[in-house]
Amino acid sequence: MIESSITKKGQTTLPKSVRETLGLKAGDRVRYVISDGEVRMLPSSTTAPPSLRKKWNRLQPMGLVRREQK
Repeated sequence: MIESSITKKGQTTLPKSVRETLGLKAGDRVRYVISDGEVRMLPSSTTAPPSLRKKWNRLQPMGLVRREQK
């Protein structure tokens, strides 16, 4: 598990290992998915490396189906 702290302004620094794993660099955008008391952070499909963008685009329709079922 990797942890970081939240500043008074509500900001946090992404640890280097997280940035490297997601292929993120300065200026990249991320998306937050909040579900069941947890937050998932995903690279924005417009800035993600091609390999992650393909995976993200495959997952998006699944999320839409789950929302429609609720």
